[in-house]
Amino acid sequence: MDDAAQIRANGWKQGSVLLPEQLPSGVADSLAFTIETDDLLYVLTQDCDLVQKDFDREPYVELLLIRPILSIDGNYAYGKNSRLLDFSIGESSYRASCHDRCRIDRRLLAPLSPSEVHQGDPQVCDLIADWMAKRYIRPAFPDQFNNRLKREEQFIRKFLKKHGHAYSRIYMHCAPRNAELDEDEDYKLTVWLVLHESNSEPVDVLMAQKLVVEFEQILDGCRGINVLECMAVREDEVTLAHLRVLSLWDFDSLTYRELDN
Repeated sequence: MDDAAQIRANGWKQGSVLLPEQLPSGVADSLAFTIETDDLLYVLTQDCDLVQKDFDREPYVELLLIRPILSIDGNYAYGKNSRLLDFSIGESSYRASCHDRCRIDRRLLAPLSPSEVHQGDPQVCDLIADWMAKRYIRPAFPDQFNNRLKREEQFIRKFLKKHGHAYSRIYMHCAPRNAELDEDEDYKLTVWLVLHESNSEPVDVLMAQKLVVEFEQILDGCRGINVLECMAVREDEVTLAHLRVLSLWDFDSLTYRELDN
């Protein structure tokens, strides 16, 4: 059996987990990041590329380092942040950084099998793929708009840390979207917090609505931002027509803009 067939037979696919101790001697030491105890390597490569017969066309497998954490931070749940992602595999919680990625020779997978203990949910696999893609396609907003939000940043972060688990996405429409306004002009803001709907836990709509009021009050504290609408919606209420107008909002620029200054 050739290497590509062996990779397929061993069950490797996007979302599989490679245990660092499975790596041949010296490979782990050559990576750009340090692997700590209990860290895992998550397979990012898409299924078809992973089992591609031609190793000249697809010589590598791309891996994402994931680190165990005690609990999920709502700021980093469901892909709200483009650099950090918190998620669960089974009963354990993990954090990934978009910077902790590497690629290794794909042939190294042929004699190995993915971890049977760390089998991810297909929804988690989709989440991670979407999160990685968002780094390159997410919208950018005017500096003046971001600067005005920074006045209430600590309260926004605190709200999302505590309540971000309730919402799978936050969409917004900022008008004007691409203009740097003068101090005496307001950005007009529409915000939709999309309820996270679990198959096992019903959504507490009343509580979600109360949290929306709290979030709107925080945004209203940002001078120069006029909140026209802030509401909670279900996932099935967000249509393609809405997504042509609304933008995914992750608040990521707030923290990292400050670090750059």
